[in-house]
This record gives sequence, C-alpha cells and structure tokens, in this order.
Amino acid sequence: MLTHSLDHSRLGTIVIETTNPNIDQAMIERVLTSHKMISWLDGMDPKMGLVGIKIRDVVMFGPERVGRVLFDMVCEPDGVRSAFDKTVCLWGAAVHALIVLRCEGQEFVIFTEQKRECVGRMNLLELPAGLCDDEENSLDVMVREIEEETGITARPEALINLSRMAYGQTFPGVYLSAGGTDEYTILYLLQTVATREEVNAINGRKTGLAAEGENITLRVIPISEAPFRSPDAGSLSALFFYQIFKEQRLEKQLI
Repeated sequence: MLTHSLDHSRLGTIVIETTNPNIDQAMIERVLTSHKMISWLDGMDPKMGLVGIKIRDVVMFGPERVGRVLFDMVCEPDGVRSAFDKTVCLWGAAVHALIVLRCEGQEFVIFTEQKRECVGRMNLLELPAGLCDDEENSLDVMVREIEEETGITARPEALINLSRMAYGQTFPGVYLSAGGTDEYTILYLLQTVATREEVNAINGRKTGLAAEGENITLRVIPISEAPFRSPDAGSLSALFFYQIFKEQRLEKQLI
C-alpha cells in the first residue's frame, strides 16, 4: 500500500492511499496536482469531515493528463467515522451549447446525433458539448466544440453563460449525477438569425473529429419539440433556463 499525506488549507490533513499496484507515487502526485482534484477539494464543505482518499484507479488522457479518478472518500463528520466510504468518480467540468436559430418567426435548436455506447443508443440527440481538460477555460472549450461539431464559428463575446445567470457563484454549473460523480456542465447560449436555406443546409450535415472516433449528424429541431426529443440532462437544463429567462426577460440578449 502506498500512502501520502496532503495538508489542505481549509480541510486539514487528508491521508491518500492506494492498493492498486499500477499506481505509483508519481501518479498520486499527478492526481493531487490536477485541476480536477484541486477544484474538487477547494469546493468541499469542511462539514463533510473528509480525512482520507483511497484511490482505486486512474484513467489518463495521454501520458500527462489526468482523465478520470475513481476513489473512496473516508469521512468523519463531527469526528465520527461514516458507516460507509462513498465511492466517487472524479470527472470534472463539461460544456453544453444551446444554439438557437431564428428563422421566419420560428426558433430552432441544433442537436448532434451520434452513437452513445454507455447507454446503448445508436442515435442519441444532445446539444453540442465537450469536456474541459485541466485548466482549460470553459468559454474557449465551448467555442472549439461548436466549431468542431457544427462548423459554426462562434465569437466568444456572443456566447451567454446561462449557468452564471442562473446560479451566480453558488454552483459552477449543472451537476449531472451528483450521487456518483462530481461532473458538472456549464451551459452556454448562442443566438443567431438564419434563412430557411441555411437551416436546411445544417440539418443532416456530417461533422465530428474522425481521429477521435466522432461520427456526428446534425439535426435542426423546432424548440417546442426539443425537450421531447432528447433525454440528455445538460440539454434539457439549457432549454429550461432559456425559456425561463425569456419569460422573465432577465437579460436584453434574450429576445
């Protein structure tokens, strides 16, 4: 067993350990200095009583980037050891883009249609989305993902952060499955006017990075139908906030 002691300014001393023979001291250091782990610890409520982390496995994205970390939390709230250690999959931040096309008095939304092995679906509809690597700015990631997945070049200043409008600094984004992972998504809005010809040209377009195994077909769907066509939590959250903010007219950009 490998052990390591981490002194956190707010949480105190946390004992890091692993029995995985494939994880060495250098890997533990990589995990502890990753943006994912630092952000997770910095957002931890001290009342949780976190005193230990038992690392089960680490998935690397390339030789240097920490992709996923599976571990158990050892907690002693009020000085009493919890009956069960909570298993966490450290995932980090993602982004979703709600692209609203206004055409002839109607609003349409661009969805990506692609295979999603984890849920056994060949043609799942989701908003354009992506993962944030360590220390990447979410706005830069969103601009890149929009171009890669739709072919649209978005100006950063044209993107509206719906998560920030909804939560301010209280939450970083929408948590997607808080019972097992820290993953959250930051919701962005891009609005544009399009002709019928432009809408038709986008619908059915093939996109995605073949080198990364992406095979995406774009679908343009009336916004009134969109919530019933996609079961993706990030997509539904973006649609929900967009409609709420439009009704309340909280921002002049939402017209």
